[in-house]
Amino acid sequence: MPADLATLDALFAAATPGPWEVCSHHDGRHRTIDSPHGAVVDSETVHGLDWCVVSAADAALIAALHNAWPSLKRRLEIGDAAVEVCDLTANMRALWKAMGAGDEGAVEAYEQRLKAIDAARSRLRALREAPDAA
Repeated sequence: MPADLATLDALFAAATPGPWEVCSHHDGRHRTIDSPHGAVVDSETVHGLDWCVVSAADAALIAALHNAWPSLKRRLEIGDAAVEVCDLTANMRALWKAMGAGDEGAVEAYEQRLKAIDAARSRLRALREAPDAA
């Protein structure tokens, strides 16, 4: 299921404002996720079991982010790969001009850059063509 960023945005807006921080209390048995606006999650280990209290809005955000993570990660990977392609294609005009001017090493640098661009485009294509993670 692809991440619905609008839904995640709405859940994020409804949840307790952050930043959130994990804190341990009482020898590590009692843990909270705190925000400047108070505890977001309050949990305690009792008889080996973890008990947790969280608001409905915060629980919805936690669950939605957990469920969306595979799709979000894929989008981030695709974005990173696209940035790599863009970065590699930058200044190609300068390399082309250097080749035309007969600058030493320009042809080899241009060929190496083309190989790197091809490799980066192949990685990007593979990421985009891969099925969405479930």
